[in-house]
Order: sequence, then C-alpha cells, then structure tokens
Amino acid sequence: KMQNAGKIAAGSEFVLGADIDLSAYSSGSGWTPIGGSYNQQFSGTFDGNGHKITNLYINRNATCSGLFGSAENAVIKNLGVEGNITTNQIDSGGLVGWISNGEIKNCYSEVNINGATQCGNLVGKANGTITNCYTIGNTTSTGKQVGGLVGHANGTVKNCFATGNVTAERYSIGGLLGQGNGEVINCFATGNVNGSSYTGGLCGWYGGTVLNSHSSGNIATQEPGECAPGGFIAALSGGSISNCYSTGNVYSSGNFAGGFIAITSSSDVTITNCIATGNVEAEGTRIGGFVGFAESTSTTFENCYASGNVKGNGSVGGFLGHTSAKIELRDCYATGNVTSTGGTSGGLCGYVSSSSILENSYSTGNVSGTIFVGGLIGQTTSSQITNCYTSGKVEGINLVGGLAGYTNSTITDCYVLGKSDGVTGAIAGLANGTITNCYYDSLYADTPLKGSGSATLTDCEAYEGNEPFKFNDALITMQVGINGNSNSRINADLGFDLGNIKDISAMGLQNSRTLSIIDNAISLISAKQTNLGASQNRLESALSEISTHYENLISSRSTLKDADIAEVSSEYIKQQILQQASATLLSTANQTPALALQLL
Repeated sequence: KMQNAGKIAAGSEFVLGADIDLSAYSSGSGWTPIGGSYNQQFSGTFDGNGHKITNLYINRNATCSGLFGSAENAVIKNLGVEGNITTNQIDSGGLVGWISNGEIKNCYSEVNINGATQCGNLVGKANGTITNCYTIGNTTSTGKQVGGLVGHANGTVKNCFATGNVTAERYSIGGLLGQGNGEVINCFATGNVNGSSYTGGLCGWYGGTVLNSHSSGNIATQEPGECAPGGFIAALSGGSISNCYSTGNVYSSGNFAGGFIAITSSSDVTITNCIATGNVEAEGTRIGGFVGFAESTSTTFENCYASGNVKGNGSVGGFLGHTSAKIELRDCYATGNVTSTGGTSGGLCGYVSSSSILENSYSTGNVSGTIFVGGLIGQTTSSQITNCYTSGKVEGINLVGGLAGYTNSTITDCYVLGKSDGVTGAIAGLANGTITNCYYDSLYADTPLKGSGSATLTDCEAYEGNEPFKFNDALITMQVGINGNSNSRINADLGFDLGNIKDISAMGLQNSRTLSIIDNAISLISAKQTNLGASQNRLESALSEISTHYENLISSRSTLKDADIAEVSSEYIKQQILQQASATLLSTANQTPALALQLL
C-alpha cells in the first residue's frame, strides 16, 4: 500500500526475514501487486534472503500482474514465489509483471499463470539482467510474446531454466523466452510448447547471441499458413548461436518448420557447433531437419548436424528446407530420412540459391518426393557445391538425381554412393552449369549421368570405395615422443565402413557383381586389420624404446649417484685428516710454555 501510494523512496532496501503465506488474499481479485501500475514502479532493492512467498493468488482484469506489478531501476533477488495468477491484460509474471533497467537474480517461480500478451512464468516483460533463476510452473496465454521464464526479454538472461509447459493462442511463444534480443547464456527449457505460430523450444522470436543452451520439449503449431515452429528457436532475427542443441520433435499444420530453427531472417546470422535430433513433420512447405527457411541477407552454418526424419509438402531437406538468400554451409550433415508429398526434396537441402556455398557436407538418409528430388539437394541454382556426398536411396517421379534433382550450379569433387532405382540421372535429373570430378555408385553404370540439360560434365566416373569423409570419425592421435611435432605422433582411425555391401540386398545374391562386392568388403577388413596392426606395432616399438631409455637413465642416475658419493667421501676424509693435524699442532703448542718454565 505504501509503494502504490508513492511513499517508498527510490533506492530503498528491504530484506525478508521469514517465509510469507498469502493465503489470506485468496478470494476476489486476490493480491494487489507491489507497484500495481506503470506509474507506481518499485525502484528499490528487495532481498528475499532465501525465503519464499506462497499461495500468491491474483485474479484481476488489469495490467502489470505479479507479486511486483511494475519496477524500474530495481533489484529483486534471493526470492521464491508460489501460487496462481489469472489475468486477461498485458504484462503478467509470477515475480514481476513489468521491469525496466532492473536486475533479477537467484529467484524462482512455481506459479501456474494464465495471462495475455507479454506473459512469463517469472517476468512478463523485462529490460535488464536476469541470472540464476528458474521456473517450474505451467504458462498459458490468450496473447503473444509468451515464455516459460520471460514473455518479452531485452538484455541478458544467464544461467536460467524453465521446466513447465507453455501454451498460447498467438505468436512468439518459447519454452524459456517468448520474444527478445540481447544475450542468452547457459540456459535451457524442457517443457512442451504449443502456439499458433513462431513457436520455439527455447525462444519464439529472438535477435542476438545464444550460447551453451538447449531445449528438449516437443513443439507444435496448429494454425495453417506461416506457422514457423522451431525445435530451438522459431525465428532468429540476426545474431549468432553457438554450442547449442535441441532434442524435441516438431509438428506444424502450416509452412516453415525446422528441427532447430524455423526461419532465419533480417540481418546476418551465424550458427556453429549446434545439433538437432528431433523429427520434423509439417503439412506445408519449407521444412528442414535443422532449419526450415533461410531468408537472412546471409546465413552461415558451420559444424552442425540434424539426425531426425523430416516430412513436408515441398522444399523439404534433411538439414535445410529452402533459402531465398545466400547461405554458407560447411562441415555439416544430416542423417534422417526425407519425405515430401510435393516437389523439391533433398537429403541435405531442399532448395538452395543466391550464390550459396556448400562445402565438406553430406547426407545419409533416404529421400522420396515427386519432382526435383536429389540425394543431396532437390534444386540448386547459382551456387557452389564442393566436396560433398550422399549415400541414401532416392525415389521420385520426375527429374530425380543421385546427387541433385535440378542443378544450375558448379558442382566439384562430390560423390553419389547410394543405390536408387528409376533415377533420371546418376548425378542430376536436369543439369545446367558445370559438374567436375564427381563420382557415382558403379551400380549406375547403365544410367546417364544427367537426364537433360546443357551442363558440362568433366572427369566423372564410377566409384566403389567407402564414404569419402565423415565428421564423426573415431580418429585418435597419440603423442609418442618428446618432440611436439607430426614425426612423434601416431594417428589411428577407428571408424569402419564396408562401403556398398548394403547394395547386395537390392541386387540379390544371383547378381554377378555380388561376389566382387563381398571380396571388396573382405579386402577392406584386411586393410583395416593391417592398418590397426601397424599402429599397434608402432606403439609396441615406441614402448620398447621408451623402456630401454628408461633403463639407461636409471643406470646413468645410479652411476652419477655413486660418483657423487665417492667425491663427498673423499672430501670428508680430507677434512677429517686436516682436523686431526690441527688438533695435534695445537696440543704441541700448548706444551711448549710448560717446558720453558721447567728449564727456568
């Protein structure tokens, strides 16, 4: 009452001395928030001192609902809140409805909240810093910008998590944050998230930096059109993400869906060292196992992968669904199966254009679609594809290629290792542009390299080896000498692949090439044994040499110690003799005056 009457000065400090039970305010509209409106902000420091406030009950038709309604330049710390909140107005949170230029730390909320726009289980809207906080209550809203921790956050959110489910009727819905920009560091969310559009496991719509965070809840949107659900973030509007992962499944009744991100938009985006493992299923187009639609001015993916199965109705990819702007995709891969009921589907990417670059990447899942179907890419224009491969089975109706369904790009040093029946071209269904130094499974011997088009194919030939590279190889490097260079190391690759032995199931045992494939597998096993045996012999040799050096060092040390003891012993005897001589001379000198006295 004092705060809302304007009788608490800015900068005042309060420390809670015990837990508080608010069950006395459990009827009618319930608790009246501290700072109940935007012009009554709390601007001091409230230290919960490790205590909690239980049975918080609010049921009112007003903005700024929470234990604290509004706050500015405030610090709230070391406090827990438990209860229930219901409101149909903007800015509601278990701890604070709205806070500007504030700091919240070491707090938790176990509140079931049913709110409207800018609704969060801890804070409705926050501008400032939130650290070491968590929520375990469910959050439901009829509005937008709804999060398991914060509805709308501008600033830094660090070392926080949310475990409750989040359900909202509009857009920008997230397991941790609904919408915001700034930094998210060392955070996670585990609850399921349901909304109409732009719904993400961690964040709904976000712009900024996200580090070392993850989400594990399932994501679903039920509204046709631009639904945009993402396993981790629905829409990333500029910024970067590093060292993050998502494991939840994603479902959309409309367009734009990704196992990690649904859409990258606006300014440049960089995503590194990130993983998506959930399945993605959508009824619309632009669907990807990692990202659905990349429309930022430039999007860079490095060392990322997706392992879930992907289903959609067009522009479907095991990693990327569709791009309308430049992407750079390096050291990435997808292992899930890809199914499209429409056109343009690929094991790695559905549709790629705008001078994009794909390097050192691969896909291993099976791909099925209608038109523009490729083991690696469904359709690619004006791009560069280098040192990539695909090993899955490809099925389609028209313009189906082992590597690409349609290409108007430069493709170099790529491999087609999968066996597929009925492809239009072993490398591409329709090919314009340039294809150089590419290899295809020898079982395509009777299949044209391209179905149609004016592409120039140079140095393309059959290939019967293993997968050319993997980014999960079990490569072990051992230092075996005192010199830190390549001459004192042993590298051993424990990875193993029998190449195209899986093709036997497609060919049948009666095929004349079956025996040659089996012989080749036996040779590979023998070669791997030889390789590992050589490494073992080298290690044993190094161990033997080290043992010899060790024995020599022990012997040398013993000799040196003996010499040291002899030297010290000699010095000791010398000093002992000198000491005895000195004593004798001194004794003689003492006797001389006595002899002289006797003579006198």
